[in-house]
Amino acid sequence: MREIMDRSEPSDPPDSPTTNPRDALLQSVSNNTPQDFMNFMTKHAGKINLKEIMSSLSKNQNEALWTSLENMCITEILGLDAMSEDEKVQGKTDVEKLLYPISLLALETLDCLDNCNSEHFLNTAVLLHGILQSLERAALQNNLVNLLERWWLKDLPGKEELYPETIIYLLNKVLTPKTTKVDSKRLWKLREGLPLIDLNNESSNHLKRLLLKCITHEPLVKHTEGAKFLGGLFHLNLQFVESLHKAVKSIIQTCSEQTLLKYGEMYFHAWQFCNEIFQDKIEKHCIQDLMYYAIRVHRPYDKRFRMILRHFHESKMRRGVDAMLVQLYQPILWRYLKVESCTVRANAASILFEVFPLQDPTTTKEEADGLMQLQFDNINNLLFDEAPLIRAKAVTGVCTILTLYWKLIPVAVISSLLKKVVNDLANDISSVDVRVAVFQGLKLVLSNPLSQPTIKKLFPVFKQHLFDNSEKVRFAFIGLLLAVQQCPIIKVFQQVSMDDLLLRLKEDGQQVSWAISKLIFSSYIDHDIPDNEKASRLVHLIESSPVACRKFFQNIHNWMSLEQSVKYVKFLQRTVRASAIQETAEDSEDSDDDSILVTANDTHIIAAFLEAAVLLWKSIEPTLRKKKEQCESLQRISSKFVGNIFGRFSANKRIFEALLMMCEYIPKSFLPDLSKRIMKKVENLPKAKLDPDYRSSVLRAVVSWGQVGDVLEMIYVWLYREMTPNDLQQSRTSKGRRVKQKKQDSHNSEAMTALEVLDYLIVTKTSRDLILATQREGITEIVNFLSGIKQHIEKALKSGGQQSESTGMILSDKLMCEAFSMYCRLQNFLYMYETGKDKQATIDAMIQTILWAEREVLPVLTMSEEKRVVDIATATGGSSTDITEPAKKKSRGSRRQKKARSTSWPTVIKSTNIASLAETTVETILTIVSDMALIGLADRDLANQIKEFCDLLMTRSQGFAIRMLPKIGQLSEQMADFLFVPREGYKTLDEVKRSCDYVSTSISRVVMFLARVLQHDKTTSEKILNALRPHLNCLMKSYYDETLEKETADNDAMSNIMTSVITEMKFLIQQEGEIEVINRVQDLPAFSAFILKILIKQKYHGLFMFELLSCIKSNAINSLHGMCGLLHLIHAIKSEKTGAVIKDIVKSIKLPLNELESGLDEDEDTPERYLYKDAVQVLIICERDLDK
Repeated sequence: MREIMDRSEPSDPPDSPTTNPRDALLQSVSNNTPQDFMNFMTKHAGKINLKEIMSSLSKNQNEALWTSLENMCITEILGLDAMSEDEKVQGKTDVEKLLYPISLLALETLDCLDNCNSEHFLNTAVLLHGILQSLERAALQNNLVNLLERWWLKDLPGKEELYPETIIYLLNKVLTPKTTKVDSKRLWKLREGLPLIDLNNESSNHLKRLLLKCITHEPLVKHTEGAKFLGGLFHLNLQFVESLHKAVKSIIQTCSEQTLLKYGEMYFHAWQFCNEIFQDKIEKHCIQDLMYYAIRVHRPYDKRFRMILRHFHESKMRRGVDAMLVQLYQPILWRYLKVESCTVRANAASILFEVFPLQDPTTTKEEADGLMQLQFDNINNLLFDEAPLIRAKAVTGVCTILTLYWKLIPVAVISSLLKKVVNDLANDISSVDVRVAVFQGLKLVLSNPLSQPTIKKLFPVFKQHLFDNSEKVRFAFIGLLLAVQQCPIIKVFQQVSMDDLLLRLKEDGQQVSWAISKLIFSSYIDHDIPDNEKASRLVHLIESSPVACRKFFQNIHNWMSLEQSVKYVKFLQRTVRASAIQETAEDSEDSDDDSILVTANDTHIIAAFLEAAVLLWKSIEPTLRKKKEQCESLQRISSKFVGNIFGRFSANKRIFEALLMMCEYIPKSFLPDLSKRIMKKVENLPKAKLDPDYRSSVLRAVVSWGQVGDVLEMIYVWLYREMTPNDLQQSRTSKGRRVKQKKQDSHNSEAMTALEVLDYLIVTKTSRDLILATQREGITEIVNFLSGIKQHIEKALKSGGQQSESTGMILSDKLMCEAFSMYCRLQNFLYMYETGKDKQATIDAMIQTILWAEREVLPVLTMSEEKRVVDIATATGGSSTDITEPAKKKSRGSRRQKKARSTSWPTVIKSTNIASLAETTVETILTIVSDMALIGLADRDLANQIKEFCDLLMTRSQGFAIRMLPKIGQLSEQMADFLFVPREGYKTLDEVKRSCDYVSTSISRVVMFLARVLQHDKTTSEKILNALRPHLNCLMKSYYDETLEKETADNDAMSNIMTSVITEMKFLIQQEGEIEVINRVQDLPAFSAFILKILIKQKYHGLFMFELLSCIKSNAINSLHGMCGLLHLIHAIKSEKTGAVIKDIVKSIKLPLNELESGLDEDEDTPERYLYKDAVQVLIICERDLDK
């Protein structure tokens, strides 16, 4: 071929100017020269009509054309075999260039039916069919497949020879993720050719593998034609049926529910359209197997098998389906309804109710009646099954049956079933789910109009379930009432009273409240009645239950359009305004009533109206914001309304708060005068002594107007005036604010108010976001000012509560503690919400704070806790020699420690208890550092510094430290979680080892301190231990999970735990002498019981036992008291799952016990001898119990 294509020009030009396209085509192939043919097709591409040319060819011309094309194909294809491997790549490309125009001619030839009987045309098609899979050009492959596919569909001679590769190509195409419905249809059209292939022949193995892949390919299964095609596969070969069914079962657990339903259609199609032999095979091997699995598998997979069977259950009206279901279910269903397994019975019950009624049209009437009676008998048994799950399924099933077949079931049977459901199962106190199923089922039964008179008679029996103990049951009962509301013959409020519904609305949660609100909505909301009638209904609701009224208005927007909701808000405002001015708003376009129902003295009614308006507005606000015109209209009307009545009712707290909540949705520009009055109230907050709710209402309104900056300025001024001595105060701050000097308040009302307002601003999301978006500078200035609180606390601790009248400045302990806590919180606040901020500055600031506390605060805690107020000056002059400065670890924090800034403020401190101030300061530091570790604002230097701080605390102030032990445990837990979180650099073994060592030391520190305290102080509160337990539990779990996974565990922590336990047991024997045998871990001394419970819960007591065994083998326990305590410990813990190590411990303890005996006096009456006998007796008991 290459030689032909390399010719510079053909010997006889195929298309001269006088030659028509048909003759030119024939001339181009006359010499069997591929190059001439390709030149012709290339030159005339898109210029000639191939279909017209092919249809104009005579039979002889067509035969000559395809004889030449066949010869070209044979020559070029066979020529590839003579090429080298390198030449074949280019040769194959050249062959495909030749075959592509041939495929175009073949497609056009196929459309000319009179010219399709050419033997050479068929031979060319067979040749192209043979190389279909080896072609690389997608367009060529597609042309050839279209050719072969049309050949088959036209039922032309030789179609059987063109089928195998075509179906394989289509199967491969349909197995791609992007398969389409068109591909499924192409497969479906070629389905009739599959029986021509012998699936028992080994040559068909590849085809069988493709078919098995297809049946598990979800995109193909989801198409209707695809499911039908797959169903036809069950008719090909009896043995292949088993392979297909096995493939389907392999993906049932993972495929989608839509696919499962399609599998049901596939099986039904396979069963319906086959002969008796294949039908029997499908029934016994496939359908009945699915039935077995649907009954026997565990939840939730039973539902997946039932979904496949659902198509059979729903097709019972089709011929033969009923009889088939009876035949297949007969040997399994009735048997499995009586088995011991609750799960299997529940699955069988689901099948029974889904397939009910089972009936065989081919049987006699007596047999049919017997089968029906068998089903009702089983249903009765299921209603009173011992398993609540089955009873609930039975109730749902019975109600479904009554709904569908009410007209066909005898009245006596209906009455019997309903009485069992309503009288017995509705009052099933053992199961909430059963009672819920009753009311959900009755709601379903009501959908059948024939059942409504019967249900009406039964209603008095179960209406008390409105007050059921379970909220789920009450919600289901309200759901039934909502269904009753649609029944014309049953009146809801004749069955349950409105007062009862309002009581439940008042007391229930959101779900039930929503349902009750929907039930009573039409009773209180009607847009077509006059305003006076609307108000009358609302007044009735308010007087019946104000709480229920508020919940009602939280929900009613769900059943009102936006326009209706806006109109109702305006109606509420009109009614309140009318009561305020004692006349109707005649100029209102919506008003249609002239009488006044609510007077100005009915303040509780007015407040409720306003709250209702606010709640409704709040509900629709997100949607209303998108409707600009409606929103502005409501805001303008509301601004006039608020301005008119604010002065009249501002003295009433409840009305005032409601009006402020309404102001949150009105722009400040609409309320210029009112906004100034509200800001004035904010300025007077320190004097007003308002309750928190009132203050929150004022602040919410101010925040909604975007005046957070003004509030922050007030906070700064309040703090500045009370926390700066008068002689140092200036008329203006560094920011240019005017500061009016005032006499210092001993209660610190301004500063305390400032801190409370600041707490509200950073906790509330709206104000917090506004601060971070627009007021970073203001909040940063407050943080900088509060940083001086450490100097105030330091002076308070050193002055010992001595007051100086020279400055007139008094800071209470409470203020200093709150200010210090706020300062630390704001540091974290700015880091958490400020993107790009360097966290190192915050960490370094906290390290300096910890160092300051070590230097200035901890020494105070070393004083006697009985003597709370001490003269620090005297103490530092005398007893301070006993208070040594703690040794600082050379961490980055200590290296960076700066000398504290000196201050000349001669502050007067009001401190009635400096120890309490110091304790609160330390507790704040522990809490803040714990929070920092929780949010990832930490590093190893901070971890080391706080660990050293806790060590000093537990060393210097044992009484306070034991109260802080839960805090220390929480801090250690959070720091361990932080250190073990994978991050950059953590993958190095050294980093992992350092983290593990830190946590191990933390565990040892807490455990050893607790053991020391409990040994000498038996009165330690159980509350403290209970608070510490979860933190120590998590701490140990984190440590051992990490170390055991990375194999970096050391024995230090467990060794310290074991030593502390043995020491406590030894101390117990020394104090008590002989004791009764301890049988349980909880009967051990306090510390041992506490720590061993944690180890056993986490299943780490095995590590404890191995450490104990190692201790025994090293002869570390060399006293009789220690050995006796150890044996009592072993006896108490032996009942836990400790494995073989407990036996090794018992064996290992004999030798050191015998050695201790050799050192005893021979006198039998010595205490040591009695103690030895007690130890031996416990050892014998342990050996006897272990042998069992």
